Amino acid sequence: MDRRGLGKSGMARQTKPHFEQFSEDLDDLLNALGHAQVKLVGSSQGAYACLVKYKLSGFDRITNFFLVEHAITVLPTRDFRYGCQPALVEEYRSLVALWRKHKLNNPDVPFRTLPEEFRRAYANHFCATGEYLDYPIWRRRLIRLLFQSQCKVGWSAVEMWHGAMKIMEDYVDHDYGITLKDLEQIHVPVTLVYGRRSELFESASMLEMARHIPNAQTIAFENSGHACFLTEPIKFRKELVQFLAEPPVTAQRVSARAV
Repeated sequence: MDRRGLGKSGMARQTKPHFEQFSEDLDDLLNALGHAQVKLVGSSQGAYACLVKYKLSGFDRITNFFLVEHAITVLPTRDFRYGCQPALVEEYRSLVALWRKHKLNNPDVPFRTLPEEFRRAYANHFCATGEYLDYPIWRRRLIRLLFQSQCKVGWSAVEMWHGAMKIMEDYVDHDYGITLKDLEQIHVPVTLVYGRRSELFESASMLEMARHIPNAQTIAFENSGHACFLTEPIKFRKELVQFLAEPPVTAQRVSARAV
């Protein structure tokens, strides 16, 4: 599913903090499709959205969870000392401050008509994302040039600028209070995937989370950074296919296993 403000849901209005809205939308979607139970897959911000969904409305309808590299918090806490790359969080803060300075909370406004100061800062932020993908230096430069050229002629990150800003706003403004004790109550199988060379999240954060989830396994991508599905696509596809082939774990099966 597309989260509001992104993809084909780009013009969908958000009435609540972004990740809280995702949680409600996911439950509504399951109701609309008639799915009593599903397997859930989330990557990066999508993985965090799934964790927020668990915190707010539980995993009663989730049978298996595939989490691709995101910690339970964006900023370190007393309970969990890991978070997202501090430099990236500061970029989020800076962009949100600029967004508010120019009062740009209107998804109907085309990106090309926004103030130049904001457009430049926003484009530079997304052009720099290749720095976190752990590619060789020459490839990172190629990605940056590609992003810069796409920003001029139209690109999804530009077209969906308002949805991206709502995500950053939620990261900056809201702490959903997900703790390690919350993870101890997840009773469905969880697969945590991470890149050992990630510059966004420390490997230790994924391992710490796994230690608190009763039925968890970790999969490390030795030669990848944050976007392991890009740098090791064959291995990633193999692991995802294997996850999808796993039998779903219902509440009844969990109870039987506990007995």
